Amino acid sequence: MRNVLWIGCGVLMGICACCGQVRADLALETESARLLPQGRWEFSGAFEFQTSSDGKEAATPLAIAVGLMDRMELLVEPVPYTKIAPSDEAAAIGVGDTEVTLQYLLINEKGNIPAIAIAGEIKIPTARSTVIGSREWDYRIYAIASKRIGPVDVHFNVGFNIIGQPAGVQTRNPWDASLGAEWFVHPKFDIIGEVTYIASALRSEDPNAAVTPEIAGEEIVYSAGARYHVNKSWDVFGTFSYDNQDAKLFRAGFSFKF
Repeated sequence: MRNVLWIGCGVLMGICACCGQVRADLALETESARLLPQGRWEFSGAFEFQTSSDGKEAATPLAIAVGLMDRMELLVEPVPYTKIAPSDEAAAIGVGDTEVTLQYLLINEKGNIPAIAIAGEIKIPTARSTVIGSREWDYRIYAIASKRIGPVDVHFNVGFNIIGQPAGVQTRNPWDASLGAEWFVHPKFDIIGEVTYIASALRSEDPNAAVTPEIAGEEIVYSAGARYHVNKSWDVFGTFSYDNQDAKLFRAGFSFKF
C-alpha cells in the first residue's frame, strides 16, 4: 500500500510540474505552512456527501482560523451536522467531533528551503453518537512543509496520531502522510489535488471492529478539484475524492478571509 501512496504522489507532482499563493482551506486535507498574519481571520465552510458499499454519509464541516502571532495560528474545526447511514443499520444524525489545532512556523521559505511548521491537534469528542464519533479524545502531532515551484504550491504533511480507545475496541497509534498541490492556473482559478495516507488504527484484524471513522483500517485517499477566487476575500471550491475502500466523496464549499 505504501508503494501505491508514493506512486500516487509522484503522479500528482508530475501533473503539477507539467501543467497566487494561498493557504490550504477545507478544499484540502493537507495543511499549509502559509500561516495567517497576526490579527487576520479565515472562515471556511463546506457540504460533503460520501457514498460507499457500507452506506452513505453527509456532513457540514467548518474551519475558523486566526493568526495569533506572526508565526502562530489557531485553527478550530467543528462539524455542526453529520449524518451517517450504514447500509445495515439505522442512520445516526448529530454534531460531529471538534478539532483544535495550534500551528507554529519554524522556518520561512528561502531559496531551496521550504517553509516548515509544526502543529499539535486535539480532537474533542463532541459527537454523542458512537456511530459518528468514538467519544474518546484523540491527539495528533505533525510537521508541515510548503514549497513554491513556479505556479505550483506544494504541501507535505507527516503526523503521528494517539487514538483514544473505546470500551471493547483495541486501537493502535498510526502514522499519516499527505501531499497536496495548488496550481495557480489564472489569477481567478486554481486546480488542486492531493494524496493522503493513514495507517490502520485497529489493533484487531476483524473488519467489524471499526466502529467510527477515526477508528478504521488503512486508508489511501486521492482528491482533485478546483477553486475560484470571487474576489480578494471570497473563494469557492469543489472537490472529488476516491479511496482504497471504493468510497466516493463530493465536497463543495467557500472560504472568507478578513
